[in-house]
This record gives sequence, C-alpha cells and structure tokens, in this order.
Amino acid sequence: MIPFILVHLSFLFLDVCNTRHYLNRWRPQYAAERLVSVTDLQDYVKARLSLETDCVGSLISDDVVFVLSTENTFTIHLKCILAQDRTKKIDACRDLRSWVSDNCPMIELNSSYLPESDRTAWEVSKYDP
Repeated sequence: MIPFILVHLSFLFLDVCNTRHYLNRWRPQYAAERLVSVTDLQDYVKARLSLETDCVGSLISDDVVFVLSTENTFTIHLKCILAQDRTKKIDACRDLRSWVSDNCPMIELNSSYLPESDRTAWEVSKYDP
C-alpha cells in the first residue's frame, strides 16, 4: 500500500519567466470589438512592466498573484496584486501577512510600491474579517 500524504501549499513561488506565462490568464482579450479583462487593465500592465524591470518573480495563492521585488535579503517589495475580485484580494493579503509572520518573521513586506487600489486592499487586510 502506498501512503497518501496531503500537503497544503499556502503560496507558490514562480520566477520571472514562469510568472510571465502565468499572467496570460489575466491578459486582456477582445470580445465583440471591445477590450475586456478579468482584472483592471492598469494592474495587468503594471505587472507586465514590473516583470521586465526589477522583479524576482511572484507568489501565487488561489488565483491571486503578488508580483515581487527585493531590496535585500529581508525586505520584499510588493509591486502589484492581481485578483479577479476585491474580496479575494483582501483575503489573500491577509493570508500572506499571516504566512510571513508565522514562517518568516524576519521578513519585512513593503507595500509602498503598490498602486493605490492594491495598497488599500493591503491596508484593509490588517484587520480581522
């Protein structure tokens, strides 16, 4: 008999190349001669541009993408957050805060590079639901 082990991964890290491929899920599409997107078009563009400059990759959890860069070993900059809805984005931010404080308490998550809408979700995630 082969033992079955269930492992729950909170976050999956993807390097820049794999993040580019994964972001195709959010790529805007034309439908009936209109540009449509499952997330804000500006968020998608910021994510793609970030990947071309200073990012190290992304953390992914339940269809929420955190695009990251680093300053040093202990500081992670959140560049943008892609999610299909605001509630999912806030829940994922809350989960990331909790996961980092439980598993890597020496890491500082810096939200100063986030666009205003993402920074608001990040700040709201400080509070219990």
